[in-house]
Amino acid sequence: MFDRHIGEVMFDMFNKFLTVLCPNWTICLIGLAFKGVCNMTGHIAGIVIRLDVAMHDKCPLTRIQCGVHQLDLVMEHIMNDVVKERFFTIMTDFITHITCQQKLIANMNTTCPYIVNRWLLTEKVTKWFKIHRLELLMHIESKQPTFASPRLWWASLFAMQHFTSHTIINFRSIQGLTTLQ
Repeated sequence: MFDRHIGEVMFDMFNKFLTVLCPNWTICLIGLAFKGVCNMTGHIAGIVIRLDVAMHDKCPLTRIQCGVHQLDLVMEHIMNDVVKERFFTIMTDFITHITCQQKLIANMNTTCPYIVNRWLLTEKVTKWFKIHRLELLMHIESKQPTFASPRLWWASLFAMQHFTSHTIINFRSIQGLTTLQ
């Protein structure tokens, strides 16, 4: 495939290939294993949706995802439904504040890793906060920033760090050294 890897291009290539192998493939295909990336599973244009639409009505398609992507979906559910947005909002505000505090960075001799919505990085950031909590709490007390992370947020942080550190072990054992970022 020399074109972009979007669902439409992949479907057209897949359709041509299967039509040569088996002209009535839309009634013969019974299962599909795939990774969870958007060009595969996008609810409008992903190849999985396009294959499902192309299939004959009497031939349901069984979809199978790998263990890592199933675990990724569970983690996403937990992050969105259990932790809620407030935890990450405070964390993001805190990180933004800290990166502007040159004196604090110099005193701690470290900078906070940036967070994106992946579990390995969430684990690194929560671990960094846990390690440097005393310096950070003293800084909050002296500077009193507007977000001033509440004590309950710190309890959530410790729980999140514990949870993500165990989840990372599972990701690594399933996927190996090329873990999700």
